[in-house]
Amino acid sequence: MVTQNDNNRTAELAVGEQLEVRLPENPTTGFSWAIEENDRRILALDNTAYTPPAVAGFIGARGQRAFTFTARQAGEVALKLKYWRVFAGDDSITERFAVTVRVVTVGKR
Repeated sequence: MVTQNDNNRTAELAVGEQLEVRLPENPTTGFSWAIEENDRRILALDNTAYTPPAVAGFIGARGQRAFTFTARQAGEVALKLKYWRVFAGDDSITERFAVTVRVVTVGKR
């Protein structure tokens, strides 16, 4: 799993392994995380899900957005995400997250 602390780092996976990206999100403000760049031939998105904050009742509290990917084939991909308001376009981007994912064939790490 990678989190906001792993921004601009590299992760290594074997073909067939999964990568989970967890980032803080507050969709009640209209902001959400979206994939900005990825090579789906190497790293395929399996699922995305939002988990609300553990303690209810705090207005403006952030929950967690999780993206789950599967490494499909060997290669390297720049996975980039943006935190934005979809309806407002790129001018609304307030945060970016990037991780380089290196996918290797089993036994070649």
